[in-house]
Amino acid sequence: MAPELDRAAQRLAKVPNLVIGKMDATANEIEGLNVGAYPTIKFYPAYKKHSPIEVKDVHNEEQIVDWLKQHLSKKVDEDL
Repeated sequence: MAPELDRAAQRLAKVPNLVIGKMDATANEIEGLNVGAYPTIKFYPAYKKHSPIEVKDVHNEEQIVDWLKQHLSKKVDEDL
């Protein structure tokens, strides 16, 4: 999954205010963040950063990009 996420992040690198990051939940703990399986992808929408959405049923670069395009508050132009 990591290579797929890396490729999606590379495609969307120029999208303003979008940050795609990775964290090893086996080495880091965040109070209130529940991770039941690995890998887990969480989306923190603007203005709702305390209410993350768990991203489900995405398994490749294209699905990740499509999911983000549907859930971002502004239209995504990959050709920035």
